[in-house]
Amino acid sequence: MRKVACALTLVAALGLGGAARASGPVGVYALVDKVVLEPNQKSPTRIQVWGTFAVAKGGEKGALRYGAPVQGYLYYTLKEDERELCRRDWAGLKKVAGTGQCVAFGEVGLALSRVRQPDEKPKGPDVYPLAEGLIKIRASDPQAKLLKKRSAS
Repeated sequence: MRKVACALTLVAALGLGGAARASGPVGVYALVDKVVLEPNQKSPTRIQVWGTFAVAKGGEKGALRYGAPVQGYLYYTLKEDERELCRRDWAGLKKVAGTGQCVAFGEVGLALSRVRQPDEKPKGPDVYPLAEGLIKIRASDPQAKLLKKRSAS
């Protein structure tokens, strides 16, 4: 619970996310290299997030674990009833792209998507897992260290 409280404080202080909307653990840790907004920058309805990702996986009896960091891209469409909140998160992802700043988003229990291979054509986007907003992760966080190590290889 302390981690969630710290994350919400970071979101508010950094102005990256929308209002808090959930209270569970994050679903995706990401080191974002680039962002592609579709069909345009002004009114995007889909996003490709390229980089290195560790996605939460369900465990037995509530045990939480994350998959090994994988390079590729996530492909999302916005949540129709929360377009502006999705676009706010997407603007945050675009802002951190290529900076080396690790972020987290989504929530365990939501459909989090799968990391697509770089040579896979973008089709059939998943619905963006809108949750607490975009959260910056400290470089000392174990997930940030794993993402950066995988990204460098």
